[in-house]
Amino acid sequence: MVAGIERYPLKVTKRMSSKKIERRSKVKTFVKNVNYNHLIPTRYIVSQDIDLKTIVTEEKMGSKDSRKQMKREVRKLFNEK
Repeated sequence: MVAGIERYPLKVTKRMSSKKIERRSKVKTFVKNVNYNHLIPTRYIVSQDIDLKTIVTEEKMGSKDSRKQMKREVRKLFNEK
């Protein structure tokens, strides 16, 4: 199971309205099953204080509604970070 950022936040400037800043600051996340042989190690790491193991589970991948809820929870954690 892999959780990550599908669409990063866009650049924000001082002149933008608060509505536009809020819209450009959104993050889109993904959660999917990946073959372990296809993973490539990178220099990026998530800090240790985020515990995704309790949120991202195989049981939640079973139905569409639980997958949506799981992606929302992951997005919330990533936004806090």
